[in-house]
Amino acid sequence: LTRLPLPQTSPTADVWTEVWSEPLGRWLHADPCENKLDAPLLYCEGWKKQLNYIFAFGPGEAADVHHRYVTEEALGAVRGRRTLCSEAYVQARLEALDA
Repeated sequence: LTRLPLPQTSPTADVWTEVWSEPLGRWLHADPCENKLDAPLLYCEGWKKQLNYIFAFGPGEAADVHHRYVTEEALGAVRGRRTLCSEAYVQARLEALDA
């Protein structure tokens, strides 16, 4: 699955992938350009990026996954920067894509 932080006009525009791990039972961050696996805080902590929206798209799936890519301490700031539309709108659109 590809993870796409939005908006792409922002200085935080990056794309990476995730791979499903059967043994771990979860998605793993995978960034082949950085040669990193399971390092989801690379952008928030390592690069000091101010992430806003991070969506996951795959066959039959659309999800807001920003919580996996920021620290617990940064979640409040991230939510404060998410001003392009309401959270209810985001949730409704993602649910429509999952239908």
